[in-house]
Amino acid sequence: MTTRIGVVVMAALLALYLVFAIRYGVLMLGLDGVVPVAIGIALLVLPLLAAGTIVAEVVFGVRAERLARRLEAEDAV
Repeated sequence: MTTRIGVVVMAALLALYLVFAIRYGVLMLGLDGVVPVAIGIALLVLPLLAAGTIVAEVVFGVRAERLARRLEAEDAV
């Protein structure tokens, strides 16, 4: 149960991070110069990669838990 609470807390923190990173990324795209625009693009792309990784980890955890229950039900453990 504590693992699920941790996952929910991490997902909420990731959502908050995404909001701020995307906001600042859009603001950086509005500035003049190559460096601010490059940082703005990075602030839009990198958080999305992080979100995809977190989703993949959560899906893996759910599938592993399902497999563990199935093995336990079959007395394979």
